[in-house]
Amino acid sequence: LFRKKVFYHEHGIAWHNPDKNQIIYKKRIEDVDVIIVNSYASKKLLKEKYKIKKKINVLRSPIHLFEENKNNIKDDPYLKYNFKSLKSIKITIGFLGRLEKHKNPIYLINVANYLKNKYGILVKIEFIGNGPEVKSLERFADLSNIETNFLGLVENRRSIVKNWHFGIVPSLREPLGLVQGELALMGTICLASEIDGIPELFPEECNYLKIKMLKKEEPISGFQNYQYLPSLNSFSKGLKPDVKDCSEKIAFLIENPETCKKLLKEHRIFLKNNFSIESHFESLRKIIYK
Repeated sequence: LFRKKVFYHEHGIAWHNPDKNQIIYKKRIEDVDVIIVNSYASKKLLKEKYKIKKKINVLRSPIHLFEENKNNIKDDPYLKYNFKSLKSIKITIGFLGRLEKHKNPIYLINVANYLKNKYGILVKIEFIGNGPEVKSLERFADLSNIETNFLGLVENRRSIVKNWHFGIVPSLREPLGLVQGELALMGTICLASEIDGIPELFPEECNYLKIKMLKKEEPISGFQNYQYLPSLNSFSKGLKPDVKDCSEKIAFLIENPETCKKLLKEHRIFLKNNFSIESHFESLRKIIYK
């Protein structure tokens, strides 16, 4: 616009095969005055893999639950974590997001199998969202004999999520991701892949909720993206979240409900203090009008 700078908001396209798309991407932003990315992981990708010399501003997306404004919800999110025993317990684990390969929803069924086989914990899985992986997930759940509900798109996510014991965000790639924060604010503790920008939505006090990433020898089919490991400050390929690590953390939290409640509380405080619309708007003003 006349007398306005040209902005480019990087939400994730840069993560698609940087080796192949470097020339195209540089051409895309050559006339841009201001670059905004939504995570420190994306900023590092642009600097190290695309060799972008321009200043890159980080403005992480805010988290807002429309359900809270609409329904004025005042539920106690901690009551469901009064677990009595690890034996013969049944829990609900949920996934919120698009059901596609890089979101890795099949991971939840693998975790449910591990918990059932090692600990005798029965798991019900609920998927909120649609996508191309629905049919294969249905088949795998049937073969594994895991109770699974596919709820599609729902108007009031909070009415369902508040009943989950654990949410999992097992993405293979995620520039930032908001689901891990949304789940916590809706009253459900969330474990998530320690990859790309996902850990930026967790405080240090909640490092336990980050799922360890393992390097797989076989290539991930159709996946040509770099993955960033914040804990090692390096990029890699072929990483997947460890099923054993996540499953054993869930079992530990069931046996230690006070730790579970403490982690959820710390996460919710961090999100409310750092991801409000108000603070996001103020940060955006500083970028535009500096």
